[in-house]
Amino acid sequence: MRALFSRVVKCLLAASFLVLASLPQDVAAQQAPAAKVPVTIIVDGTESPEALKKLIDRIAADDHPVSIGFAAKPSAAAGSQTGKEVPSEEVFDLFARGLGAGWDAIPRAPEYFSSFARWWNSSPESSGLFPYLFKLLATLGISGVAGWLVLRLLRSVGPPPPAAEPAPLEQKMRPALVHLSKDVAAAMVLIVVASFLAARIFDPLAAEGKLTGQLVHVLPLLAGYIIIGRFLLSPGEPRLRLFTLPRAEHHFRLLVGYAIVGAILLAIFVGLNGEIGSADIASGILITATTLVTIFRVWWFWHARQDIATVILSGAPPGTAPSVPRRAFAVAGPWLLAVSALLLWALGRIAEAVPEGEKWAGATGTTQVLVVLVPILAVGASILAHQRLLTGDPAQTPLQVALRTLTVYLSGAAAWLFGLVLLGWTWRYHLIESQSAEGLTVLRNGIGIIAVAVAGWAVTSFLNALFSAYSPQARSDAGDDNLAIPAAAVQTRLGSVLPILRGFTLGAVIGLTILLILTQLGFGIGPLLAGFGIFGLAISFGSQTLVKDIVSGFFFMVEDAFRVGEYIDTGKLKGTVERISLRSLQLRHQSGLLHTVPFGTLGSVTNASRDWATIKFSLRLDRAADIEKARKAIKKIGIEMQADPEYGKSFLTPLKMQGVDEIADSAIIIRAKFTAEPPMASSIQREALKRIYLAFKQAGIEFASNAVTVRSNDPAEAAAAIASAQPIAVPAA
Repeated sequence: MRALFSRVVKCLLAASFLVLASLPQDVAAQQAPAAKVPVTIIVDGTESPEALKKLIDRIAADDHPVSIGFAAKPSAAAGSQTGKEVPSEEVFDLFARGLGAGWDAIPRAPEYFSSFARWWNSSPESSGLFPYLFKLLATLGISGVAGWLVLRLLRSVGPPPPAAEPAPLEQKMRPALVHLSKDVAAAMVLIVVASFLAARIFDPLAAEGKLTGQLVHVLPLLAGYIIIGRFLLSPGEPRLRLFTLPRAEHHFRLLVGYAIVGAILLAIFVGLNGEIGSADIASGILITATTLVTIFRVWWFWHARQDIATVILSGAPPGTAPSVPRRAFAVAGPWLLAVSALLLWALGRIAEAVPEGEKWAGATGTTQVLVVLVPILAVGASILAHQRLLTGDPAQTPLQVALRTLTVYLSGAAAWLFGLVLLGWTWRYHLIESQSAEGLTVLRNGIGIIAVAVAGWAVTSFLNALFSAYSPQARSDAGDDNLAIPAAAVQTRLGSVLPILRGFTLGAVIGLTILLILTQLGFGIGPLLAGFGIFGLAISFGSQTLVKDIVSGFFFMVEDAFRVGEYIDTGKLKGTVERISLRSLQLRHQSGLLHTVPFGTLGSVTNASRDWATIKFSLRLDRAADIEKARKAIKKIGIEMQADPEYGKSFLTPLKMQGVDEIADSAIIIRAKFTAEPPMASSIQREALKRIYLAFKQAGIEFASNAVTVRSNDPAEAAAAIASAQPIAVPAA
């Protein structure tokens, strides 16, 4: 519309000037007030105030009466005839037109050099090529020496790099930022000196002055590439390298070469395009150069695919394995970068076919930098936040761990959001100028989808971190003991139902997020919710056993009948509760068998691991044993075990002898007991029996045996009794 409007105004002005020029000079002079043609400017509301004011001043300068009219809005019929709005239907046509224009201009590309030579020779103040190159190299050399001197003067400023490699990112950040500030200071001095010398040595009105001005104009861009590369890759100083990028020096050299070639192409073929006046010829060179640069980018991303994957995987929290999405992104990341390079090349072709295409060209170049730089910043922000918030402080509550984990995630998300803001700012002209209803709707829905997705992701990350913080960090096996469950394995009530709460809560948040995104996309979720309701009702009628299992499990959890890590007896099966789901629980038998028991089949449940356990055991002593000596020995063992660092903290009442339980024909049976925490009760019993055996043996207290004692005054009867007590030999088969 703007181009069409400009052409209409130019035609009106040309027509008015031709009418004035066709009049005789005296008549025109005498009838000047009557000969001025009134000019009406038709506006539709999309024109910028600056352009409109400039146009009015330009027409009013020739004393033309100026009036402003407003264009009528297109009718619905006209809109229905077109079928689509202009911006949406012209995208592919613009690409095809730009590609065709560039392709057709490739054979004429060599003419650009002859046009450049004519432009260069048209300025008599310009010197020859070799004197100009000498002066240019001298200017750049003096500027480079000035920047190098600044680096030398600032060499001792700032903290030293870390002593060892690898070092945490937090230790590298401060010296790396100091080196970055030194590079920025040196670059500023270099650019200032180069600008000063270029203004003094070269004539700004001559061709060589204009060419030098364009080269100096792209120096900040070139310096920016080099400074960012030195900050991130730190060539020559691995101790300051912020990312684990293999072959960092190799990639830095490729980056510098890419920056130099890009800056020269930008200065000569874009900056001087208006001066030389050969836009059609320059488009052939531009499409050739940009295509070669795009091929180089795609090759670079493919060449560095393993290195890029290493950087992405290094963003995982230390000590943890990379998640499945991160590993998938590590594989797909290089190919996504290559696809982005091709898309930006396509946008460059569109820029060839639209007015003010240089804005498109600049936006595509900035977008390519952001596509590479923003993921690196996101990874670095996540690593730095993780090292500062989640390490070195073990005494954190689960809520603090969840909030700090969310902060770590949001730090990476903030880098992505910052990149999106920069991307929107880069394309602001194109977003504002394409004020079609369809474009605004897509933009508004896109912003809404991003906001809903980020909010859902933040809530999901917070809840996942909170559940992980409440979950136990270690579990132990019960071994061959029925009741001995290590204390660290028995979970709290919340820890037992945590998997159910995690699945239900995260599923609800993810489902709600998907429904909101569908709403932003324009889908009606009312019929979808009704369908889910009918589907759930059908499941409830058709799966009565499933409903019974879920309801029974709910009441078992409410009554706190068992927890993960406790040893229970269901009447038919025994084992340690290893997992609780929405429908069933899993019992691990001491022999290693894993039983899955639906809640609906459970009757009475006996919990052997709750609160406390009193263990009673009997000892068979010889009838001649000293019972008082045995009582004192058992009491001493109980005192020693209470002082033991391994068993003492588990005692509730000490080990002691209760007294004589029974007097048998060949033994005196005594009973001992103690009370301890259930997970350690059996271990304490085994240790107590071992110590009692050793103590009784040392004190001379004999245990009862199965020997038969025969007492008789008649030797013949005694011999017969002994013979009858001996085992009968079984003849060999």
